[in-house]
Amino acid sequence: MAPSGFILTNEHVIHGAQRVSVLLPALPGARPTTPDSMRRRTFEAKVIGSQAEVDLALLKIEATDLPFLALGKAGPAADSGLKAGDVIRSINQTQIDSLKTLRKVVRAFKPGDAVALQVERDGKLSYLSFEME
Repeated sequence: MAPSGFILTNEHVIHGAQRVSVLLPALPGARPTTPDSMRRRTFEAKVIGSQAEVDLALLKIEATDLPFLALGKAGPAADSGLKAGDVIRSINQTQIDSLKTLRKVVRAFKPGDAVALQVERDGKLSYLSFEME
């Protein structure tokens, strides 16, 4: 997730673990004659936070300059102003009180449908709208 050692994974992967290890591939330029066990890098990870309801966990390893993929920032919701950390309180006036409700409501949309979100950001409610692609 970030070159500074933050890693986003699924909560079910770490659920109940007493210890979490992260295995990364060899650094670029590792000699092919080196055994795989020496080319791979293993780090002990600290669980920063996790949420079973959305099956996400944030880990931190002590490493820097790691290769990473940025999370997608494009799409109609992001274009309308939805940001990471926003809490969706309602969609088209349907209260979102669980992940099950969120999934049910989102599945019902078709391309071209108008979507109105009530979101909480930094303790304040705001409204965003966009068209489903």
